[in-house]
Amino acid sequence: RKHSDSANVEAVMRNLNLHLMLVSVVAAAFFAADARAQATDSPALKSYAEVQALLNSFIKRNKGKIEFAPHEAFWNAMSYRQFIEGNVPEVNGPGGQPLKILIVGNARESNIIMALRGTRGSIFDREKGAIGRMPPIGPFMSDEEIDRLADWIDRGCPEGP
Repeated sequence: RKHSDSANVEAVMRNLNLHLMLVSVVAAAFFAADARAQATDSPALKSYAEVQALLNSFIKRNKGKIEFAPHEAFWNAMSYRQFIEGNVPEVNGPGGQPLKILIVGNARESNIIMALRGTRGSIFDREKGAIGRMPPIGPFMSDEEIDRLADWIDRGCPEGP
């Protein structure tokens, strides 16, 4: 009987340890996300004009070789509606299909975010993707800048004033 009781206690303790590890992982992820949000010095993007300014600032600051890209700085030639509903000009996926710039409310699946991040397993995967990370030779946009753009998309792409 003592052996059975101690086996039960050990099983309960293992189960409790697993639960505590799970709670710890969830809490760590929550606090890390909260810390990233608080560490951002830059305010949320409030308009398409601010999105254009962010992208243009990145290009100017890094002297990006955008003139060699088939789409150039397409965001400057597009209206708000064209940007949120349209395709990346002059760029197609591996099957020849046009690539939507973004999905309103879903940054994670938006091509512009996946391209800037070099998302693994996508056509923008920096190592195996058919297109690769953008801009192709870098320097790359900072995680903070990409996060600001992703936040704007996730918030429904506010057009602003």
